[in-house]
Amino acid sequence: MYLELFGMPGVGKTTMYNLITDRNNNYVKICKNHLFYNLNIIPLFKALVISNKIYKLVKNEYFNQSKYLDNIDNFCKFKNSLVVAFYFYYKYKDNISNYITHHGIIQTLSQLKFLREYKNEVFYNKLIKLLPIENIKYVYLKANIATAYKRGSKRAKENKYNHNRTEIEMRHFFYFYNYFGKHLKNIFYINGEKELKDININFILRELE
Repeated sequence: MYLELFGMPGVGKTTMYNLITDRNNNYVKICKNHLFYNLNIIPLFKALVISNKIYKLVKNEYFNQSKYLDNIDNFCKFKNSLVVAFYFYYKYKDNISNYITHHGIIQTLSQLKFLREYKNEVFYNKLIKLLPIENIKYVYLKANIATAYKRGSKRAKENKYNHNRTEIEMRHFFYFYNYFGKHLKNIFYINGEKELKDININFILRELE
C-alpha cells in the first residue's frame, strides 16, 4: 500500500508522518533522499517518461509566457521534484508492504514554483490526465488556517525563507487543490490539530487495515 499525506504548509504532515510510523511498524517511511541509494530502473524509467510528458506540456503551454524554465537551475529543480515523486509512486504502489510519504505527487506539484506563477484551468485539466492517481490512499490533513500559518511562518523564519513565502504557498495550495482534489480516489479527510493527533492516527490505521 502507498499512503500519501498532503495538506497546506504548517498543517502537521511531518508530525503525523513520524507518529504513524512510530506507532505502527508496518509502515515504512519514504522520503526524497531514498532515491539516491535505492534505485530501480523500471520505476525510474516510468517516472522519467511521465515527467518528460509533463515537461513538454509545461513547455508548450507556459514557456512562451515566462522565462522561468529558461533558467537551467530552475528547470533541474522542477524536473528532479517530479522524478522523485513519481519514482516513489511507481516503486511502491503495488508492493505488499505499506509505505508512507508526506511529500508525494500531489504535495510536490502543489509546491512547484512555476505552477504558482501559471494558474490556468485548461492547463491543469491536461496535467490531471497525466497523473497516475490510481492505487494511492490519500490523507488530507486540515487545520485552522491561522494556526497553520503561524507554524509555517516560524519554519520559514528558521530556514531564512522569504517572509511572505508561507502565505504564497498556502494560497497556491488551495487554488491547486480545488482542481486536483476532486479527481483523487481513496481519500480521507482528517483534522490536523495537535489535540486530535491520537484520534487521527487511530482513524488512519483503522481505515487502512
